[in-house]
Amino acid sequence: IMQLRNRLLDQGASRVLALFDTSLPAEGVYEFFLQKVIQDPRWGLLIKRKNQLTLWERRDLPELQALYEQADATGRVQMLDARLSPADAAAAADFSVGVDINSAVVVAALAGHRGGHLDYVRLHHSHLSGWAKLYRAGPDRLVFDDPEKLWDRMNQFFDEPGSDPTVG
Repeated sequence: IMQLRNRLLDQGASRVLALFDTSLPAEGVYEFFLQKVIQDPRWGLLIKRKNQLTLWERRDLPELQALYEQADATGRVQMLDARLSPADAAAAADFSVGVDINSAVVVAALAGHRGGHLDYVRLHHSHLSGWAKLYRAGPDRLVFDDPEKLWDRMNQFFDEPGSDPTVG
C-alpha cells in the first residue's frame, strides 16, 4: 500500500487523502473530491471501495466515470482493492474521510490515523441524534456537514502545522 502512496507523491502530491466509499449513493462526495484533486496538485487520493464495483459501475454513472478518468489522468488517484482493511488504507494516507458516519473511519482512527466523517444526512438533526455521539467532540472536528469546511480544515492542518490539532 505504501507503494501506491509513493506513486501519488512521485506525481507531485504532498498530502494524501483516503476516501472510504459507502454502499449508499454518494455521487456528490466523489464529484467533490475528484474535482478537488484535479484542481489542487498538492493532493493525492486513495479511494477505498466498499464493493468490487465502483460507484459509477454499480449505478451506471458515465459522467462520474469520466470525472474519475480525468482525475486519474493526473497520476494522483489510486483505486484500492475493496478487500484492503480500512486501517491499512489509512496508514498510506495523511487523512481519511468516510461518507456519512462510517465504521471504516472509526477503524482507521482506532489504528491511530487521522480521519473525519462527511455526514450528508446530518444525523445530529434527525430522530437518531441520540446516537450521534461523534458530534460531541465539537463542530467540524470529527464530523462535518459541509465538504468545503472539511476541505478547508484539512488544508489548514497541513498549511499551518500545529494550528489545528483537534481536526480528525
